[in-house]
Amino acid sequence: MKKLLILGIGNDHQCDDGIGSKIVGDLRQIIKDPQIDLETLITGSLDILGTMSGYESVIIIDGTKTVSGKPGNIYHFPVEKYQPTIHLENFHDTNFVDSINLGRLIGFPIPDNIYIIAVEISETMLFSKSLSNSLQQYYPNILKKAGGIIEWHMQKQLIC
Repeated sequence: MKKLLILGIGNDHQCDDGIGSKIVGDLRQIIKDPQIDLETLITGSLDILGTMSGYESVIIIDGTKTVSGKPGNIYHFPVEKYQPTIHLENFHDTNFVDSINLGRLIGFPIPDNIYIIAVEISETMLFSKSLSNSLQQYYPNILKKAGGIIEWHMQKQLIC
């Protein structure tokens, strides 16, 4: 069983929507631990269960849009304190928490340790491989903070 999956979610052809995928792409250049896999998906919900299968711990990175948030703000929480993100809250499918609960109910191997890093974004409707100007200026700090959160988890052994 692999220890940790870092999963970035989002469409990297749709401006800020792809923030999770972009962060994971850049973390691939930094993280070289064979016990850590870095993957991306375009969306969450039931599709995510198969991707998480076989891991002890998962850290999901996704974008979010809150009422009072500013682009570049980072939120970090365990799945038990779930807050909706762009791709984990899906109007056309089961949301992330319901997917996890359903998976556990039917005996699907769901990791015990699931954490979410959500990055406040601004532009989701523009087709572009680049981040919006408002998010791009904060990106180096966003990447550094996301890496720091992952490192913190590993040092505190919150993830296996």
